[in-house]
Amino acid sequence: MARSPDDHRPTREEATAGPKRAGARAVTVTEAASAVLFRDRCVLLVERGKGHSTGRWSLPGGHVERDETPEAAARRETREETGLDAIDLSWLAEHLVEVPEIDDRPAAYYRIHVYFGQCAEGVPWAASDARSACFVPLDRLGQLPLTTGAEELIRRAWTEVSGEV
Repeated sequence: MARSPDDHRPTREEATAGPKRAGARAVTVTEAASAVLFRDRCVLLVERGKGHSTGRWSLPGGHVERDETPEAAARRETREETGLDAIDLSWLAEHLVEVPEIDDRPAAYYRIHVYFGQCAEGVPWAASDARSACFVPLDRLGQLPLTTGAEELIRRAWTEVSGEV
């Protein structure tokens, strides 16, 4: 599929090539992972409390640490941000996110490995960099300020889990 001239996301080849130079600043690609976790017809979301997405609702997730697989990172981040465990994870997608240059922080790209599955029993509680954590009914997603691409990923994962379109 042809990309529009306004599409500044890196291609797969550009994203895997490592740091680039954009003017005088390096652009980095950071590996990250997240999990779309369901309980009944609800999805587990966290409200971001730090960084460029502060105040937005998102999937639990974060950086992949050295010697960690993306799936292990998705599980760890879910536990750290919500206190809950992910069950029966399957791979869903690779999602590229651009964080624009802000003040003295250079632009960056995140390659997010997205998994989906079920959530263990228990009540979510916000921790780490999450301000809030809760299960949100699927029919209320449009009422929340979500991070870029979150709703589409949630809908795709729900189709995989439920067979519904």
